[in-house]
Amino acid sequence: MKIVAFNGSPRGGRGATSIMIENFLLGARNGGAEVSSVVLVDKVIHSCLGSLYCWTKTPGRCILQDDMRELRKKVIESDAILLATPLHFSGMTSIMRVFIDRLMPCFQPEISEETGQVKLIFRDREKPLSLIVMASGSFSEKEAFVPLHSYFERWAQNISGMQLDLEMYRSQADFLHNKNEEVHDAVSLYLSSLTKAGEQFAHSAKISNDIRVQLEKPLADNKQYARFFSDYWNSIFQVNGVNGGR
Repeated sequence: MKIVAFNGSPRGGRGATSIMIENFLLGARNGGAEVSSVVLVDKVIHSCLGSLYCWTKTPGRCILQDDMRELRKKVIESDAILLATPLHFSGMTSIMRVFIDRLMPCFQPEISEETGQVKLIFRDREKPLSLIVMASGSFSEKEAFVPLHSYFERWAQNISGMQLDLEMYRSQADFLHNKNEEVHDAVSLYLSSLTKAGEQFAHSAKISNDIRVQLEKPLADNKQYARFFSDYWNSIFQVNGVNGGR
């Protein structure tokens, strides 16, 4: 299995999203997968112009000259793609959004006469593409990821030949890159579970229910996290001489 991860964090290789990617890919590599990772913020990716030239004038080829030509090739040649993003205003980051928009040349439209539904079909691949979605967020409640889940669920449904096989959403993600002794064991167990998830996915394109349960467990109770959250931001405001973040 060939898995390519696309890191949509504006912080690049730093932060919770990167930590999640690294641990999952470590497991996938241990499971025999060929893995690689792309940090989108390090690439030159222009916004889609919406001209649809990639459909109507130069099928499969975008008029914009940037790094997306190479990245689209990676998508087409993969067995699975991992799209990873921190949660920004209940959705994906802007760089991840632009990356997805620029995948348009990979597809061509097809409409069902029976249902009227328009689907996108891959131009240059016949085998199914497995989609993995990963997101990190500072919120405690898992409901914060519902809009992101809804987007990727619908996106996968609209593309013939792509299946949403795995979603991993990490609330309380600040704990992953800010060491806190109170949750050390919980964080270690979570990262270990991510590695096991990667290994299992490399073998069967799915993970066990036991690992899924471990990945969805909160890292701390709400009071504990609220205390950490307040202390963390107040310390930053104090260092920068900002009054209450305002």
